[in-house]
Amino acid sequence: MGATKVGKRYRGKGAEQYEAKRAGKSKWILEDKGVTELLPYNIDSVLDAPIGTGRFYHLYFERGFAVAGIDTSPDMLKEAQKKGFTDLQLGDIRKMSFKNKQFDVSVCIRLFAWFDPDEVLQALKELSRVSKILIVNIRTNEEQSFCKSNSLWNHYRPDFMNWVDQIGYKVDVVFHIGNKGNDIYRLVEK
Repeated sequence: MGATKVGKRYRGKGAEQYEAKRAGKSKWILEDKGVTELLPYNIDSVLDAPIGTGRFYHLYFERGFAVAGIDTSPDMLKEAQKKGFTDLQLGDIRKMSFKNKQFDVSVCIRLFAWFDPDEVLQALKELSRVSKILIVNIRTNEEQSFCKSNSLWNHYRPDFMNWVDQIGYKVDVVFHIGNKGNDIYRLVEK
């Protein structure tokens, strides 16, 4: 689909109904559990990119984190604002205006399956520029290069590992969401 199209997908009712359509499903529950387990306690600041509806609000604020969010959809930002988020920016994850290493952690869930390989690498570079630790969700496949699976893209796992190396990070922990290569990775600087 690509970065440009995905931002247009979640406008109006797509944003308003986003969470209601997904919350409670097993994948959603496992993603919540994965972010909860991988997000360190001993940090101060988090960038949620894309923040979407702000689904991790309770987790962030229970732990007392200062949180900023960025999204390409103004309607998704409105939904996040309803939950109490105030530091929100309309923008593209591939070129953000944040300072270098401004955040302790960046969380990026449910995005890379919409991006082509070049866009994933651009986003990883930008996330690593603004954060010390990355928590990212990506669907990978060991045997097949970049390919479509239903409506989402699977990335070639060796490519993803190469991108992680290119940005100067390494895999710290992996949380498995299912048996289809859909995992959440905590990436740390080498």
